[in-house]
Amino acid sequence: VTIHTDEQFTLLLVDENKNEIKEAEWSVGDKDICSFESNIVTALTIGTTEITASYDGVKYTCVVRVVE
Repeated sequence: VTIHTDEQFTLLLVDENKNEIKEAEWSVGDKDICSFESNIVTALTIGTTEITASYDGVKYTCVVRVVE
């Protein structure tokens, strides 16, 4: 995902029926680049980081690139 500083988007982990998996554990690689709270990603500064959801022993990663 590529977004601009101060932009936001919603990030969810869903199952094959498109139901949100609320039990997923989330982590942000570089919290200076973007924040993640209540499934909302907010771009803070220019750079690239990963947001990872862990569920049932599997990790799912979203690469976030923040540009001007």
